Amino acid sequence: MGTVVKLNQADQFLANWDKAIIAINNAASIDETKVYIANAKMHEELGKLIKNNELVRKAQIVKKIGERKFGEFLSKIEKVSIAEIQKEKSLHESSDPRGGTLAKQKTVEDQGVTERQARGYQALAKIPESEFKVIINKPEQKLSTKAIVETFKKPKEKPTNDQEIKRVRDIANLNEYLRRFERDLNSIVLDYELIQQTLNEIGPLDEDEKYLNDFYFDNINKHSETLRKLMNITDARLHLLGKE
Repeated sequence: MGTVVKLNQADQFLANWDKAIIAINNAASIDETKVYIANAKMHEELGKLIKNNELVRKAQIVKKIGERKFGEFLSKIEKVSIAEIQKEKSLHESSDPRGGTLAKQKTVEDQGVTERQARGYQALAKIPESEFKVIINKPEQKLSTKAIVETFKKPKEKPTNDQEIKRVRDIANLNEYLRRFERDLNSIVLDYELIQQTLNEIGPLDEDEKYLNDFYFDNINKHSETLRKLMNITDARLHLLGKE
């Protein structure tokens, strides 16, 4: 690759940097996310080669956004795998206490990443999106996974006045309520999947039954997504207010 081509490629990446971030945030699959991560890594190496620090930095930011997105996908896939194992236990009365571990190992192997990479990606995914954006856009922030997680975990200054203390307590109570609701919702999803399997074994659903079935499942998914966003908001607020 000639020097002019390299410089043009760098300029094109920097000009479309905002679009790259939007695209990776809207990635619909783990495979799509892999492509964006690989592209960011390529531009990071290109930046080092041509000594363009801006390109290196912005490519690293895109890469970390992609890795966090990858971690979100991994967690969702693991939940499905674990639910499937629990379903098998219920139907066949088996009792393998390693179900969750086995599901995680299978997920990691299937996606072509190491266990260490998976842990790192999921550690990034645990950081609320609003605070993750703040952290990676700090000019002084090192963009390794370890450094980002350490910044997130770094204790914040505690509130001192009564009003702020009450505010932290109220948000903490809301956060706990949302987590209890999430556990209840996960249980409903698991029960619903068992019901759905039983219905399929009985026979095909008629149009009205299929409509109600799809409507119920779609609403569960919408509630799950809304709940996740609310929990991200309360997690970020608690952290910014210094609540560990």
